[in-house]
Amino acid sequence: MKTEISDLLKAFGSKIGLGSTLDLGDEGTIRLNLKESFGVDFQDDPQESKLWIYCELFPGIDMTGSNHLFDLLRLMFTYHRTSDARLEIPPDGFQLFLISSFSLPTIESNHAPVDLLDEHLKNFVGLAETLRSSIIL
Repeated sequence: MKTEISDLLKAFGSKIGLGSTLDLGDEGTIRLNLKESFGVDFQDDPQESKLWIYCELFPGIDMTGSNHLFDLLRLMFTYHRTSDARLEIPPDGFQLFLISSFSLPTIESNHAPVDLLDEHLKNFVGLAETLRSSIIL
């Protein structure tokens, strides 16, 4: 699937050393594993020219019934200005996701879109790591 967002993801992959042959898969999704139990998923939404960025904060752990949800909401209130992201619990599961989106700039910018994505992702991952490290399981 060839879209502006897929081209942006390939350019971003090249920037961080993944090479220009980054495969978006059949459904426009890729995963970037940052640690053994932490990865960031990207999904191309060509209809809105938007890139969805999401990660499961605590893979394999049911956080929906824990006392940690209040702590995470408090942390989101404190740190939400660092990244345009939100917490989401899917209706059919027990996972807790941090979700954000990135749209291609519609006006001329002094920064290349790949640099803007890099900054957006840096803030997103920083928030995710803050949330993950602040909760002791």
